[in-house]
Amino acid sequence: EFLTYMNKLYKEGLIDQEMPINTSAKAIEKFSSGKAAIFKQAYWNAGTTEKALKKNDPNAKTAIIPYLKDKSGKASTFVKANTTWFVTIPKVSKHKEDAVKFLDLKLKPDNFIEIAIGKQGEHHEIKDGKYYPILPKFNDELNNGSGFLTGVDYKKYPDYWQARVRKDPVLQAFFEEINKNAQGIMVTDPLAKAPPIADISKNKQKLDKFQTDSMLKFISGSDPLANYDQFLTKWKADGGEAMTKAANEWFKNAKK
Repeated sequence: EFLTYMNKLYKEGLIDQEMPINTSAKAIEKFSSGKAAIFKQAYWNAGTTEKALKKNDPNAKTAIIPYLKDKSGKASTFVKANTTWFVTIPKVSKHKEDAVKFLDLKLKPDNFIEIAIGKQGEHHEIKDGKYYPILPKFNDELNNGSGFLTGVDYKKYPDYWQARVRKDPVLQAFFEEINKNAQGIMVTDPLAKAPPIADISKNKQKLDKFQTDSMLKFISGSDPLANYDQFLTKWKADGGEAMTKAANEWFKNAKK
């Protein structure tokens, strides 16, 4: 149903005809120059996009569209919660014990907050229980501070980190509204905390690309929607069925 609807919009010219090959930068350029009315953007691009738009049209205003509802009237948004990176220390290292001690020291409360957002009164301040950057010192000395983190305090870091989105009022407004809209409708990937699963590790990357490429072809009409069943059959045969089976087996056992 989604592909049929998107294909209809594409045929009617309501979707940019270059959508299948657009880059993020190209989409921002088209939106800010008035060639596109709606586009999907990451909140961290909000400030620069708004500036570019205002430069071309000082009276232009932007708004966030709330998460769309399905045919049953329910809205939802997918949330990733998996581990994206971790630090390793080679077993052969001469000072591996000291390295672990160093990592632990960086997570001590006083050290961690300074690495993350600097010193209170110098790099950041607290207003109404929220952390705000003191500019320009925060940017000058801590703009790349997150690159020095080797671990985070998951209870405190989400609050500390928001000092970074409060560097720009537009960025802050977008971040806060997007998160407000997501309250109560977030759906977390059930595989987020799963260990590596062989069939998924083996097939996911190639099948994700195959799926994305196929969806774009269906939407643009370069591949007729009548071929959807062929796509699904190939997806299953090339590892999709094995992935689904392995994921379901893990989930069934994880719930016990």
